[in-house]
Amino acid sequence: MGATYGLLVVFGLGMIAFGIWIFKYPKFMWNISLARRWYLKGGEPTDLYYANQKISGVIYAIFGAVMILLGISMTATQARGYVVEIDGEKLRLPGTYTDIEALGYHIDAGEEIKTLQATEKAIKNSATYVVKNAEGKEITLTLENRGDADRPATECELIAISVENENGPKIKLPNGVKSGMSEKDVEAIWGRGTPKGIGGSAAEYKAKVNFNSYRINIVYDGNFMNRKVSSIRVTDGIY
Repeated sequence: MGATYGLLVVFGLGMIAFGIWIFKYPKFMWNISLARRWYLKGGEPTDLYYANQKISGVIYAIFGAVMILLGISMTATQARGYVVEIDGEKLRLPGTYTDIEALGYHIDAGEEIKTLQATEKAIKNSATYVVKNAEGKEITLTLENRGDADRPATECELIAISVENENGPKIKLPNGVKSGMSEKDVEAIWGRGTPKGIGGSAAEYKAKVNFNSYRINIVYDGNFMNRKVSSIRVTDGIY
């Protein structure tokens, strides 16, 4: 998506340049103007034609500036991705294994790190690991190769994390939904979601950042009248 937003900036610059050109040289479009017979006097364009062309040039330039600002804004937002908090520290999805290490979590030294083959959009190649910090807290993460060359899993994209209350850190979503929150409070923020699990003991939600979709799965425990969030899984659904 970043390339798409970059094209908005390029196209916006082109619109500004075109607008400035028309403003400086209002007769530029005369030979291909479909309406020139309405602005013809003595074989030459009328003053009204020149005035309208200058107005058009200004409009093109303004439209181009808006496209540039939109492209920059969307690119910046895209760079932030879907940001969650892990024990108060920010983690962006999609991200990297290095981002997890920066929070103090690591794959067990004795665990084999798979090499994930290069993939196409329709053929996902991923691996799931449990990482722990010095306190023994655990996060289950999924790493996926979205590149065009084979890579060790730890050099691939971090596309999903799953955190359980029992053995994991506190996790908080951008909208305020967090570990241990009651089902009623979650629904007050986000609605009911798509029911999952036995007796609707889980719910699935969709979140968007620009044109990217993220899937959030929430599992509840406790009795039917007083269920609380027991685990949260966030998955980047870029493909």
